[in-house]
Amino acid sequence: MQATLGKEIEGKNKFMNTIADTMHGDLRYSENTVDADDLKRIGWSGRHKPTPLAVPGQARELSIKEQVEGSLHLVWKKPTDGGKVANYRIERREAGASTWSLAETSIEREITLVGQERGKALEYCVVAMNKAGRGMESNVVMVIL
Repeated sequence: MQATLGKEIEGKNKFMNTIADTMHGDLRYSENTVDADDLKRIGWSGRHKPTPLAVPGQARELSIKEQVEGSLHLVWKKPTDGGKVANYRIERREAGASTWSLAETSIEREITLVGQERGKALEYCVVAMNKAGRGMESNVVMVIL
């Protein structure tokens, strides 16, 4: 009798799982085909449209962690606003120059730049980037290697 009862319970559980899977599929179909206003009447909400990606904010608190002959270790904090950051662009220029040039890119919030020009005053900044565009330049740090 115990074995028969166990088989009956197992059969019932399989049947209930089949019904639940079917109902889940039907509900998903209903969400996608029924007008959003009709879904609101029964307390549901339809699928939301994806929000467009925003340009990231400004990278914060750029600083020099370590400076040795010919190399420079920079660290910074991620932006507090804007869209999600895909990567960071580290830019440099000679002190007093107006245009920035690419020094390196990074997906982390720190980088060691090697082989940098020696004997020149250089300024560095970090720009957060993603597919939507580039954020504002971070604060500038100046170094003479």
